[in-house]
Amino acid sequence: MKYLWRVSAIVAAGVLHVLFQAGILFARSDFSWNSFRSYFAGDQLSYMSMVVNTYNGQLSNFEPFTETGVNNYPHLYYVLLGLGARVLGIEPLQAWSAGGLLVQFLLVCFLATVLVVVGGRAWLALLAPLPFILGTFSFLLAANAWFTGLASHAVLWGAFGTMFTLNGEVFSLCLGGAALLLLVLAWSWAKRPWVRIVLASVASLMIGITANVQTYSFLIVVFVAVYVVGAYGIVTARRRWWLALVSLALVGVLFIVGPLIAHDAGPLATLFLGLVPAFPGLIVVAIRSRGLLVLFIGLSVLAAAPQVVGTALGIVNHDPFLTYRVVSSNQLGVGFSGILGSLALLLPLLGILAAGIWRRSALWVAYPVGVLASWVIVSSNDIWGANQEPYRFWLDTFVMVCMTILPFAVMVVRSLLAGPSAEVEESPIAGATADVASGSTAAGVGRPRRRRLVVLSVLG
Repeated sequence: MKYLWRVSAIVAAGVLHVLFQAGILFARSDFSWNSFRSYFAGDQLSYMSMVVNTYNGQLSNFEPFTETGVNNYPHLYYVLLGLGARVLGIEPLQAWSAGGLLVQFLLVCFLATVLVVVGGRAWLALLAPLPFILGTFSFLLAANAWFTGLASHAVLWGAFGTMFTLNGEVFSLCLGGAALLLLVLAWSWAKRPWVRIVLASVASLMIGITANVQTYSFLIVVFVAVYVVGAYGIVTARRRWWLALVSLALVGVLFIVGPLIAHDAGPLATLFLGLVPAFPGLIVVAIRSRGLLVLFIGLSVLAAAPQVVGTALGIVNHDPFLTYRVVSSNQLGVGFSGILGSLALLLPLLGILAAGIWRRSALWVAYPVGVLASWVIVSSNDIWGANQEPYRFWLDTFVMVCMTILPFAVMVVRSLLAGPSAEVEESPIAGATADVASGSTAAGVGRPRRRRLVVLSVLG
């Protein structure tokens, strides 16, 4: 009976999310699965053209803007939709609508499952739809509107706005979010080393696959994962202060050297330069995990290779679409609007950080520090040289935090309710032999003074 209640709550969470996202459309008298959401129609119709081409058996990969016959835009999801519609005998528009909602349903069900696993209560599953209805306080800047318009074509809205389009970005974010949730389970729940390795390997492959679906969401998932792992490496290192200072210095170098490198290497290549400040912590984790982290990175690279190689060749050969794509990104910074819009997530992130410092949980410290560091870096890429639609990176990071913050919040609340003497359970990274939170890990966390950890967290 216990498992029946849990499964029922998990399914109910997925249904509630779909109703929140599309309930108003279902209630319309003219609703049809063939309806198309003309939401920034130019972009959406170009994506739909790839679905229709595949549906009609035209697999020559025509790129919808330049029609050169070579499509360097990540289009795996659109090919799958087209093939699915062809096999099932439904219209491409029906596949688009049903597929987009199905992907979100599965993601929320998985998030609900994670909440039940880490929280131990069936009713926690019903919390899963809630982060996706968060807004960005746009009404304070945009005359009571639900979105904030910035310079050029930049727009900020909540997670619900990003998920509404049902395009490849939605699929990629859901796939990447599920991958990060798998890593949360591997990090905080799995006890057996082989289970952690399997979960992390599957998550790594999923992260790499997102590169073949949508570039920005792939980069966001990579940035969040890399910075959280890097923050964990620094917090748990013996010479954490030196590593923190090195990371801060690398951030300064990024903002100084980035524009120079972008001039020669191009903005897309420069984006990966933004990962460098996390390297000190990554090196610590790679050594402590006896090379397993390198294996996980290799799996992601392998899964991402088809798109990455194709894009690199396109850049070298001056592909018309990639050339257009690069020069079309300007005046798209977020500024103060990004700071205001992040408050809905910033406050709970700071709460998790405070709990991590109090309970000496390296994971609870690393998650908010890594997330916030990656969020600042990617949403300011117009300043350090990449200049590739920083508002989109801001939005996708907002969605990614919505997908991952609840498990940490549940772990924190559950620990606090258990009382001040309750120990925080954290599975160590593969290769370590003890509990990080208990202060006896081989990584040398020990029991650092709280005031020092506070300063380290702020620096991070």
